[in-house]
Amino acid sequence: MIVYTAVGKMNLNKKSNHKVPIEVCSDGKTKELNIQEMILWSVLVNRVLSKEDLMEMYYKKIDAFLFTIEKVFERDFEKTLQRLRTRNIIVQGEGHTCDEAVYNLVKNLYITPMQTGLWYKINGFFYLCFQKHVPIGYAVKVFQPYQFTKEEAYVLKLVKQTQMNSAEVIQCAEMRITDVSSNKKLMKALYDDHTTTCYNICHKAKHCQQRTVIIKAILQLYKTGFIRFENLEYK
Repeated sequence: MIVYTAVGKMNLNKKSNHKVPIEVCSDGKTKELNIQEMILWSVLVNRVLSKEDLMEMYYKKIDAFLFTIEKVFERDFEKTLQRLRTRNIIVQGEGHTCDEAVYNLVKNLYITPMQTGLWYKINGFFYLCFQKHVPIGYAVKVFQPYQFTKEEAYVLKLVKQTQMNSAEVIQCAEMRITDVSSNKKLMKALYDDHTTTCYNICHKAKHCQQRTVIIKAILQLYKTGFIRFENLEYK
């Protein structure tokens, strides 16, 4: 089984001469997207999807877009997916089971907390009301506090202190580590046993008892927009 998700964040570059002034910032690099790439990447934001589900959602959005602008362009799913995989802004995980594929997808991805202050909630409220035409009664729900589970709160507490990938978060949970307020403390907590390295920590985390509950918490935080993923080559 293969599952996919998006990494990075989207920016609107008003100075761009590109027909679609959309950029994705990932791993410290900025990459412009064409229409097909923008649609496919956006489908995967805050989602983890199989190839079949991704293809179905992609073509639905493409067809709706074509109907809106009455413009013909390349719709090929495989070519668009391959371009974004090559550019490292869509990532995939493979496994014999769904759980294994999801773990292989997120294990090396670094977790970045999203800003969720009052200003962002106000922007979200007006976006839902005036662009998505959501009834005000439903839109006001963006102001209601989200009830984090114990595991979700733990994950957020860690990643707000320092940049960590999913395997490191799992290993911290297994060892009941709460203070990673500096990279030095993280290294001492996880890599000070002369056997753990950045190359084998994913294998160690795979066999942790806390793996399932922490992966579930990470995915829920991602789904609800509290975090995003980054695919960094180096720490």
